[in-house]
Amino acid sequence: MSSLTRAQARDEMLAVVNAALIGYSAGFLVIWEDDDSKSPPKTKTPFATVGVYHVTGSQATMGTIGNRTFRRYGYVEVLVHTPEGDGFTLADTLATIVHDALEGVTTTGGVIFRNVRAVEDSKSGSFRVTSVCADFEYDQIK
Repeated sequence: MSSLTRAQARDEMLAVVNAALIGYSAGFLVIWEDDDSKSPPKTKTPFATVGVYHVTGSQATMGTIGNRTFRRYGYVEVLVHTPEGDGFTLADTLATIVHDALEGVTTTGGVIFRNVRAVEDSKSGSFRVTSVCADFEYDQIK
């Protein structure tokens, strides 16, 4: 049975998203939630912001210390920002890339993604924002 710390699980989730977006374009700008070194482009260049949010957990098994399984739950959110004016063509393309990278996937360490959805969200300046979210769960043994 796999066991991940919060940091290990986050790294695995972000790696899945990063691989998908870099697969679209090697220079695709991904802004991680805790990275202040990057800022959104001022030009009409698509980019994504990514966050991982833990929301709850439970003790999945009983046992002695070192043999108990604790299940962690949350969601990963990818906000895809695309320039206005192409009828959502690029937004749909990028949202589908992220959606397909997460749907039905379990990482090597055991993060399971479920309930993946893409929602046309809002407008931010000259960009349209599409939110791609996936619920996740993973286990930590301690």
